[in-house]
Amino acid sequence: MSYPQWPEITQSTFEVLKGNQTFLDDMKNETERMKKDKIKEVSESFPQVPAEQIERTLETHNWDVFQAIYSLIQDMEKQQTENKANAEKERKEKQREESKRFLQKMFESLPQDLIQKTLDEFEGDVDMATTKLIEIVEGIEKDKRKERERETIVKTIWEKFRDFLSKQEVEQVLQKHNWDVKESASELLKLGEKRKVDRVAAVIQDVSRSVIEQTLRQKNWNFQETLATLIEERHKRAVLDKEQQLKKKTEEERQALLKQQEEERKRKEEERIRETKRRAQEEEKRNKEEEERLKLEIIKLEAEKKQREEQEILTRKLQEEENRKKAEEQKLREKEEQLRVQREQERREEEQLRADEERLLRSQVLANDLIQELDMRKEEDKKVFEEAKVTMKQELEVLLRSGIDGLPGFAPEKKVESTQKDQNRKQDPFPMNAGNTETILKGVGVRLTAQPSEVDCGGVIKVNWTVDEPPAGSKFFVHTPSTSDWIAMYTKGADFKNYETWEWLPVVAKSGTINFTAPTKVGELTFKYYSQKSFNLCAVSNTIALGPRFDMTLTPIVGSDKRTHQLSVKQLFGGSYPNAWVALYEKRAIRKKDSQYYTWQWVSAGHPSTNDVNEKNLSFDIPKAGQWEFRLFLQRLPFWGEEESSAAIQSVSLLIEGDDRLVFTVQPELNQVTVEYSISVADPKTDSVWIGIYHANQMDNRQHRRYKFISDQKGKITFKKLQHAGLYEARLFANNDMSVPLARSNSLEIQIP
Repeated sequence: MSYPQWPEITQSTFEVLKGNQTFLDDMKNETERMKKDKIKEVSESFPQVPAEQIERTLETHNWDVFQAIYSLIQDMEKQQTENKANAEKERKEKQREESKRFLQKMFESLPQDLIQKTLDEFEGDVDMATTKLIEIVEGIEKDKRKERERETIVKTIWEKFRDFLSKQEVEQVLQKHNWDVKESASELLKLGEKRKVDRVAAVIQDVSRSVIEQTLRQKNWNFQETLATLIEERHKRAVLDKEQQLKKKTEEERQALLKQQEEERKRKEEERIRETKRRAQEEEKRNKEEEERLKLEIIKLEAEKKQREEQEILTRKLQEEENRKKAEEQKLREKEEQLRVQREQERREEEQLRADEERLLRSQVLANDLIQELDMRKEEDKKVFEEAKVTMKQELEVLLRSGIDGLPGFAPEKKVESTQKDQNRKQDPFPMNAGNTETILKGVGVRLTAQPSEVDCGGVIKVNWTVDEPPAGSKFFVHTPSTSDWIAMYTKGADFKNYETWEWLPVVAKSGTINFTAPTKVGELTFKYYSQKSFNLCAVSNTIALGPRFDMTLTPIVGSDKRTHQLSVKQLFGGSYPNAWVALYEKRAIRKKDSQYYTWQWVSAGHPSTNDVNEKNLSFDIPKAGQWEFRLFLQRLPFWGEEESSAAIQSVSLLIEGDDRLVFTVQPELNQVTVEYSISVADPKTDSVWIGIYHANQMDNRQHRRYKFISDQKGKITFKKLQHAGLYEARLFANNDMSVPLARSNSLEIQIP
């Protein structure tokens, strides 16, 4: 058993310390002080978060400061996401209401004599008078609308940077660049990146800003992932330092043991030498009388002395040679260190260049997104304004027709009283107590037919019902029609409750006809006859084709590079669709949305065929090899926030074959290398295509020696000659994917003189 406030103290230890109350009080005070310090540390990084919430978060993560900071960041990002969504929704509703209120207020403020004067000017023509009054209102609104558009631009861009920039800073940058969105987006992106670095540096203070910026760039400037990565690296460094300290301590102990063993060996050697000398002295004493042998011994000793001197001279020479080699090795290491520092400086310059290019690319993408979003919002504002104009025009027409006395030709409209029968039919409840299942009635003698067999959107469909007499002696009953029977229209495959529209039987008769209006869809329709306000099915009609019908044919254009194709669109059935258009899509395993097209053209802009006036020919340049798809649409795609009202009614696929080729050459006289390229499977304009120079045996594609982005399908690029000898090759990449190169060049041996 342990205690939460002191997890390192066991029950037995706690029992021993129970008698020392002062010690326990000191430990408790120390624990409280530690908790307050950690709360204060987290509060400095999150001053907007209440202290109670910080304390609860620390308790949840066992008072681990970094885990608590990570959790608070996740909570704040989640709250910010919800706040953005709510703010966007409120902004749209408020904008729509303000536009309607403003138009209504402007029309209400028009003087009566101005309305009368305008009507007199156009001789009582309501449409022309209304149009003139709307032009007057729009003239008053023009300057204010320009100011609102600038406010919309500021607010839209600020929503992208609200976590790190203030609204005033965004407006100042826009004013600085004369409201140029692209230039402003680039500067705001740099400022936002600097604020992210400051935010991470405030949370993790023991990491340099260059490391923080590099980590943010690797994590695509994601604040949460960067913070988590730096915390994890800090933990790894702490573990590594601890391992190095332990390794150093073990090495010191090993060196001490080796030193002790060496000293013991030297002591034994000295003892052996002393014993040898003692024995020599005894031998000299015994042979003192043998002068001849002593002389010979002296000569021998002199020879040995001379040999030792020669050995010492040779040893000194060897030592000097070794010192000379060490000095040369030291110079070589210093030179290698200088080369390493130079290569590191080049690598940093290349990384900075790559970072600048990535920042420029992201700023261009951000600017394009902002411009597209602003255009979309302008279209929404224009649509709301036009809807309000239509509404106010109708109200003004009613006012002019009935509210002003004495004007010629503006008598109030007569209201037609509905009959009691119509009122009763309007009050008929539907759906009725029909239940949740469809029951098929057999042998009731009801037949249902629909004409024509093919109808365009908005066309008239005639549905005939007939009740046959049963044959003599038949056991089946014949259905008796009533005005409680009804006929429903369905699209192909729809559930029995998901009908498009329905009608009551207008009369009680064995046969009759009901006219339906075809919906604005493309597909197939069928009709069902139900009895007595229920889903008791008596008959099903034949199937009719709905919507226009087209034929799409692809043919390569003669003389092109097999990428330019002619798309022939021929209308076989249906009315006029002036807004019909064709879009080109890259065909992938996951089908792309209708709005994610590569390029598009109006069908009406095509060249008429010489054989058929209903056939249009469109020319498309396929940007790269692969699977492609053409989709045909009748109307525009819905704006953001609108319901889906348009979808492709027909498509045709196309396969473009091709491969990529790189040729790597060296020009020693120009001190450069050249890569000649021909690309088919990627589009340099949209796929971020680049070529890098690598060691031929380099497995990590991130370790390039040189790189450049390209903008054309074919061409030639040059690099500075590599500084180190070796076997090199060129590799092709696209779409920020460095896992597998799209193509490799030939390998070349670089010689350095």
